[in-house]
Amino acid sequence: MINDIGNSIASALSDSLIATANLLPNLLAAVIIFIVGVIIASILRRILIRILEAVNFEGALSTTGIPQALKKTETSLTISGLLGELLRWFVILIFLIPAVDQLGLGAVNDVLKSLLLYIPNVVVAVIIVAIGAIFAKIARDFVTATATGLGAQMAQIVGEVARWSIVIFTLLA
Repeated sequence: MINDIGNSIASALSDSLIATANLLPNLLAAVIIFIVGVIIASILRRILIRILEAVNFEGALSTTGIPQALKKTETSLTISGLLGELLRWFVILIFLIPAVDQLGLGAVNDVLKSLLLYIPNVVVAVIIVAIGAIFAKIARDFVTATATGLGAQMAQIVGEVARWSIVIFTLLA
């Protein structure tokens, strides 16, 4: 009976060591894939920030009020920095999928793939809302100026109604 217990313990330890030995190459490969992804993501982030700063992306968006809204959040990020961070995390997510796949975690891999496929929809929605906000501001200024020129008493209110109408329709799109 004592031999059976000893054999069971030895067998369990042997199986554990074999499983660990089989896992180590996959774990090492997953870590390498992830580290390469983080390095590439950081490089792409720096490149994007430099490109956006070179073309004065912040200045182009200053009329939309987005940089001012970002400053109110009390963060040190600029719009270029924010877009750079979003790109960095997107690339990290791309590299995380094969790293998780290397570990054989199919369910986690499926969730990451679903998330990765959903991100472009969010980006398009943000772009639509940003363009809508720009057009809404232009429409407000145009309607306010026109109503003021016509001598309307409530030109500001009419302009704001035009702006919010466009914003609401944009959000519904």
